[in-house]
Amino acid sequence: MLYLALNRGWFFLAASAPLLATAQLTIDKPVVMTGNEESRRIEGLSSPTSHTDLLTVEASLIGTAHWSDAVMQGNVILLTPAVELPSYRTGQLLRFIAPAAVHDSVLLACLGSDALPLVRPDGIRPVHGQIGPGSLCEVMNADDRWILMNLPERGCPAGTLQVTERLCMETTTAEGLLIFAAAERCTDMGGRLCSWGEFHFACVEHGEQLGMGTAWEWTDDTSNHKHGGVVVGQTGCTSERWAQATSTAKGRCCFEPR
Repeated sequence: MLYLALNRGWFFLAASAPLLATAQLTIDKPVVMTGNEESRRIEGLSSPTSHTDLLTVEASLIGTAHWSDAVMQGNVILLTPAVELPSYRTGQLLRFIAPAAVHDSVLLACLGSDALPLVRPDGIRPVHGQIGPGSLCEVMNADDRWILMNLPERGCPAGTLQVTERLCMETTTAEGLLIFAAAERCTDMGGRLCSWGEFHFACVEHGEQLGMGTAWEWTDDTSNHKHGGVVVGQTGCTSERWAQATSTAKGRCCFEPR
């Protein structure tokens, strides 16, 4: 039997034992509180699990209704919200811990709903190093996409060295790439192949840190070369030659600090 003490606004669940239970209760009639204002309250509610549940003060303070568990499925971040989300609504805010490092064409979906693109407020996809494993992410739904409201990482991406105010360069290289694969790899991470000038400056100033000057690396220079590109760095900071598109070399990416 449900007993409502309306003058105090307290809910009690009466049973054979005189113990109080904490639960969410469905009441099909309005609850009117007639007691003193300082004594009007509802006690005994559990944490919300449905979008129609009442929020306790604690759940409101710690953001229970916005929290989600997250796992990766391919390039999709799959969320299971603490409070069920039957459909997406513009302005819906969710928070989660990133289960892995993600960038570029990443999608986000709530369990049982469609996957939508995840972008930054400027409309750009998250770039390499911006969302690392364990990062706290806050996203807001905006019709056909999820917007990353916070940027967990700033400055140069992880795994890069800041060689100038406007340039970050990978400290390691990918082996044995065709020029198109090298360029695509950089684009997928939110960067680009370095220019010949950028390579030369970084090699002279930070060559030992970056491991430069011992192998050919692709640059973005294809000028005056049909169906090929320019590789640099085999025997030092000034070595340079033309290479066919079917040749392989190391790939290194450049980024702008965020």
